[in-house]
Amino acid sequence: MIKRFIFSYEFLRKMDKEFDLKNYYKKDKSIDFISTYKGNTIQSFLEYFEGKVKVEIDKENQIMRIYLDDFSSAKSYQMLSSLLLFSEEFVNGVNEKLVNKQIAIAGSAVDSLMERIKELRKTISEKQILHNVASPMAEFEQLNGTILALESDLLKQQSSLSEMEAYLSPN
Repeated sequence: MIKRFIFSYEFLRKMDKEFDLKNYYKKDKSIDFISTYKGNTIQSFLEYFEGKVKVEIDKENQIMRIYLDDFSSAKSYQMLSSLLLFSEEFVNGVNEKLVNKQIAIAGSAVDSLMERIKELRKTISEKQILHNVASPMAEFEQLNGTILALESDLLKQQSSLSEMEAYLSPN
């Protein structure tokens, strides 16, 4: 992905804007007449630039080596530094887009699930009303309350009976 970016028009425009590459590679023919840029189109300049840059990718170790053939080692260092900076910005931009896309997908899934839950609640409520049935939990709570009330009454009656038996018992 980075290799494609490095050999793209977008990257070349950034580098040309930063270093005025076309003029730089055209201007000093006394240094190396053969290596100077002679074209006029962006396509020919991209092809020329591709000849100046070599990208090696070691997939096993996940290392990328970038070489730049230039007239000056100091200029090569500056251009490689910018190349790394632009590549990092590119990767960060791609990562940000991917994260935003994943967040949007997750958000959409959550919204969809919440909507489905609302629909299911509505359907359950409509069926309870249609069949005159309360919710199972409400029925359980109601029955449990009735049972507790009856048990309480039973205990009171048993206690009352025990008191009466104690009163009637001939001691």
